[in-house]
Amino acid sequence: MAQYRPAPSLSIESPCIAIENKLDSIEHSNQLQRYKDIVALQYPGWKHVFLLLSRHGVVATHESFVSVSYADVAEALEIELAVRGRLDPSVRVAIEHYLRLLRRHVVDDSQIAELCRRIYQRHKQAIDLIVAHSRRTKDDIYAYLVKLIESDGRFALDDPTKTFLRSAFLRWDGPGFDEATTRGWVSSKRHMIFEFVVAPDHLKL
Repeated sequence: MAQYRPAPSLSIESPCIAIENKLDSIEHSNQLQRYKDIVALQYPGWKHVFLLLSRHGVVATHESFVSVSYADVAEALEIELAVRGRLDPSVRVAIEHYLRLLRRHVVDDSQIAELCRRIYQRHKQAIDLIVAHSRRTKDDIYAYLVKLIESDGRFALDDPTKTFLRSAFLRWDGPGFDEATTRGWVSSKRHMIFEFVVAPDHLKL
C-alpha cells in the first residue's frame, strides 16, 4: 500500500478506499493495522473502507478489512461493461484489456467457471434477454437476405433451412448445371448454388 499525501478536509460521507494488494504474498509485520492507522491520520473526516485483495480472497486478519478476490473484481467489471450503456471508449478498452490480463495471468479456469455461474445466477433475466436479442439479430439477418434474394430476379431460393440459406443464379440453369447426381443436398439437383451460413456471431458465404 502506497503512502498518500494529506487529503483536503471533506465531509464524513466522502469515501476513502484503501486496498492492500496481495497477489503472491501474505500479510506480515502487522501491516494491516499500520495501514489503517496511516489512512486514519492522513484522511480524517472521510468514510474509510479497507479491502484486502488477493488471488483467492484470503481472509484478512484485521476485522476492519474486507476480503476480496480477483474473481470478485472481474465479476464487478464484467457487470459494469454489460449494464452501462454509455462508457468512454478509452475507459471501456482499458477495462477490457485489464479483464483479459486477469483471465490470462491471475484468475484460473475454475474461478472463471465459478464467476460465470455467479454472474448468471445474479443476472439471469438480463443475460437471457441478451441471448434472446442475439437470436433476433440472427433472424433479422436471415430475413434481410431472403428479402434481398427474392427482390432480385437473377436469383431464386433453393431449399433454405434455418441455418443454411441457399440460392441459385438462374442464368446458370441449363444442361449440365441442373442435373446433379449427388443426393441429399438440394431437391432441385443443381450442380452449383450459393449458400449462406447464418450464425449468431458470423455470416459465411
